[in-house]
Amino acid sequence: MIQEMNREAVQQISDEVGKALVVLEQQLGVTITSKGGTYDTLGGTYVMKLEVKLAGEAGEQAALANFERGLRLLGTSVVKPEHYGMAFRAGKGMDGMYTLVGVNVDAWKYPFLGRRSDGKTFKFSQAMIEHTIRVNENMEASA
Repeated sequence: MIQEMNREAVQQISDEVGKALVVLEQQLGVTITSKGGTYDTLGGTYVMKLEVKLAGEAGEQAALANFERGLRLLGTSVVKPEHYGMAFRAGKGMDGMYTLVGVNVDAWKYPFLGRRSDGKTFKFSQAMIEHTIRVNENMEASA
């Protein structure tokens, strides 16, 4: 029985909700991911943030459609829909591997989203992604 809303209680709640969400995902055919949340020790509340996505092929088609729409709104001629899912290196010493997974047109400075192998998503500038594509194309042309 939870007596106080603290970090340990929130972790226990999150673990139990995560187990219940697995069953719900299977029933509904979606993926549900916990995106953290906030808790108030004085008020005794915990607000969870969840992300619900279409699973499988329907989810991939929706993600690709959003990517294509984002490219049109950005007006880039270098990045094309077929670059969705492209693997690229970034970070200090170019040691991190990322997959191009989205476009956020509201983020004019860093509109491209890349997912690291551990599932964490990072934002990238349009210039960086376009440069990566040009380098890859030049390497393929010279091979």
